[in-house]
Amino acid sequence: MAPPWKVVRLFPGGIPIAPAVLGAHKTYRGVVAAIVVATVITNVQSLLYDSFEFFRTFSLYGNHNPFLMGFLFGFGAMAGDAAESLIMRRLNVAPGTPRRSDTFDYLLGAAACVAFVVPLGVREVMFMVAGGLFLHAPIKQFFIHRGMSQDGPDKKTQ
Repeated sequence: MAPPWKVVRLFPGGIPIAPAVLGAHKTYRGVVAAIVVATVITNVQSLLYDSFEFFRTFSLYGNHNPFLMGFLFGFGAMAGDAAESLIMRRLNVAPGTPRRSDTFDYLLGAAACVAFVVPLGVREVMFMVAGGLFLHAPIKQFFIHRGMSQDGPDKKTQ
């Protein structure tokens, strides 16, 4: 049985969504993978929320449907990333150019989608930003190491 990070590559759809507009690295498979991973994470968080008082303090969604929240987080993160890619292409920024907004595009997209279901206050937004800043680099390095991202030092530009 393949490890979970290799299973994603078995899904068809490594086809770019709109290469001329968003670049070749925004694929249908990536969107589906983001939604599936976010849904798994929100379901785990839901179980922890139900079991431990500690997790109720940090929950963004409480008793909302974890499948809906996972979809919104995953889709929103990818929509935010796609929006940033579109803006960078319009500004003629070369693909692969390091940018400080890399963490925040995901967060803004996810927050915008989740806000349709859960009102986000200052505390929730600050928690999302802090969590995003803390988790972004290790998660990105994990995917680079596993060969699921081409954002490493040998990145191929288009």
